Amino acid sequence: MNLENPSKSNPLEVQNYSQVNQDVSNSRKIDRFCYRLIVSSLSGAILTTLVGGLILSILNKPIPELLIVIGSNAIGAVSGLLAPSPDER
Repeated sequence: MNLENPSKSNPLEVQNYSQVNQDVSNSRKIDRFCYRLIVSSLSGAILTTLVGGLILSILNKPIPELLIVIGSNAIGAVSGLLAPSPDER
C-alpha cells in the first residue's frame, strides 16, 4: 500500500498558493454580489407589500392575509441576514 502523494515529488517543496488566493477572492466577490442581490430583492418585496397595503387601505378594501405574510416574512429574512453572526463579534 503506497500512501505517498504521486503529484508531490519533494515533501519539503514550498507550494504556490497564488491561484488558491485568486479563487477565494473571486468567490468572495460572487458571495458579496449574491448577498446584495438577496437583500435588495427582499427589500423590494417589503416595499411592494407596504405600498400595496397602503393603497388597499386608502381604497377601503381589505388587505389580504397573503400580503401581510409576505411582508412579515421578508422583514424577518432581512433582519436575519443583516444581524451579525456570533462568530463575527
